[in-house]
Amino acid sequence: MKILVVDDDFINRLAAHSLLEGRQHIVTEAEDGQMALEKIRNNQFDVILMDIHMPVMGGIEATQV
Repeated sequence: MKILVVDDDFINRLAAHSLLEGRQHIVTEAEDGQMALEKIRNNQFDVILMDIHMPVMGGIEATQV
């Protein structure tokens, strides 16, 4: 599956990326909701894992756009 991991914490992104990629998934990362929306516009994902509280744009706000 193609998975987008959205989190402002580098360690959280790294852990999720390593775990998911180890299971043969294609992983893309974004640091905030705004960056996630840009990646969503240019790609199709099967799953999006998104943090709720992030700078610039949080997960709840990004899902409402």
